Amino acid sequence: MSKGPHMTLIFNPRQTILISCAGPATVLGKRVEDQEEIIPLDWHSPASHEPPLYAIFLSKQLCATEIIRESQVFAVNFMAYLHKDKVLRAGLEHGEFTKKFESIGFTRQTCEKIDCPKIGEALGHLECEVQHEIDCGDHVLFLGKVVWSELHRKEKRLFHVDADEFTTTMS
Repeated sequence: MSKGPHMTLIFNPRQTILISCAGPATVLGKRVEDQEEIIPLDWHSPASHEPPLYAIFLSKQLCATEIIRESQVFAVNFMAYLHKDKVLRAGLEHGEFTKKFESIGFTRQTCEKIDCPKIGEALGHLECEVQHEIDCGDHVLFLGKVVWSELHRKEKRLFHVDADEFTTTMS
């Protein structure tokens, strides 16, 4: 057990993104072939320029972890600060019980190169195919090859400080 402040208080704020995914999953003990999920995520990073790789770290307990493991694809959605409340809702609602695109009010769009939804309100997207999965204790690292990327516009981005506290960049 470490002493001192929880490590998130040391390395935050971190940019909050939304991961979107779709594919087979077990929901309430039943196999569902077309389950969709949107989850907020702070633990992510570019991993390589050539080839272009992006890393995300997901809790092993998330439905999204199972979906990505089965589908082998995910979309990274970079969100503006103005969508803070919707991003919070994405973390509170369970995709197993609700259709998040509709309930939160995001526009569902189809990715260009992978079989996965993306969020129309996002500032930009990365479409990723899983290259490696690495066990990291209570999390799984999915290392994705970026097969498509796009930036729609520049706005103030969303950064997570702690709990439900967020901030943004100056410009």
